[in-house]
Amino acid sequence: QNLNLNNFSITGTGNINITGSISVNGLLRADFQGSIVGDDSTILVDAVDKVINLDGTVRGDIIPVNNEAYDIGSAAKKFKDIYLSGTSIFLGDATITNPSSTIVNLPAGSTVGGNIILASGTDGSQNYAVLDIQGSVYGDDSTKLIDAVEGKIVGNVDNTEVALGFVKTKDITTAGLLITGLTGVGGKAGVTIETDGDADDPYNLFYIKGAANDGPVGQSMVFERSRGTLTSRTTVQDGDEILGQYWFGYDGTGTAPTAAIVSEVDGTVSTGIVPGRLYMGTSDATGALQIAISIDSSQVITVKSNTVTAGVGSGEADISSVATYLKIIIGTTEYAIPAYAINP
Repeated sequence: QNLNLNNFSITGTGNINITGSISVNGLLRADFQGSIVGDDSTILVDAVDKVINLDGTVRGDIIPVNNEAYDIGSAAKKFKDIYLSGTSIFLGDATITNPSSTIVNLPAGSTVGGNIILASGTDGSQNYAVLDIQGSVYGDDSTKLIDAVEGKIVGNVDNTEVALGFVKTKDITTAGLLITGLTGVGGKAGVTIETDGDADDPYNLFYIKGAANDGPVGQSMVFERSRGTLTSRTTVQDGDEILGQYWFGYDGTGTAPTAAIVSEVDGTVSTGIVPGRLYMGTSDATGALQIAISIDSSQVITVKSNTVTAGVGSGEADISSVATYLKIIIGTTEYAIPAYAINP
């Protein structure tokens, strides 16, 4: 039957075996051995497997009693996945943030394999480290800047409206570097090179050195011109300029031409045949470029078109050497004078 202690105690050495439940109105001070089960039969502490089940049972923060003293998992016993819904991960003094559902921001100075991804300069600027990157690069407006498939830089460089296309080649003996699609500001200048130095210092803006043992042909510079576009070229026509080299001098407020060499098409173009003409000229007292010498597609040399002014006196020309005959054009009439007929 019921046992009423009337404020007395049960003391002694031995066991109490009870089939049923024990209800305690107060504190239960004892070493506990056995499982702990919730009212819904959820096993919270499993005495058989010696584990604490936390599945769906955590109702608050998990705070260690000592700072920086315990680990979550180990090298041999690792957790599988971590699911977080907050916007920050605090790792030491660094903070990894999640500004949107698909973006993670790393703090300045973060590295990949010891290489800096992004570092802030003392002046607020950002310095990017050089890394090995495989893949195409796009701007915020989805414009392709680097084409990894074709191996090209196709985007604008430094906002100067210059589009560079670098095509890699395994045969560097025939094509070391191919630059395509150069477009300058206003579409008028492909590349601008500026130098600033002491005029007394001898230096070369371009210095090309080469060696070859396979024949008499040396290095060359080749210029091509067509109509249409680079991807859809059409035939050049009579009078089209192929290349012009112009020299300018500063006049105090701007620059003005001093001399020029120009090549253009001279005649009808057909397959494998593009007749050419070459001009050489200088700027006169009015500042206008005047053609001094021209060579047409028939290899006829004209000195200052229709008028000979070079020489000691008016109408005389200084000829240093003539192979067979001297050919002079006056108006539309051609005169051929044999070399032996010229009196020394």
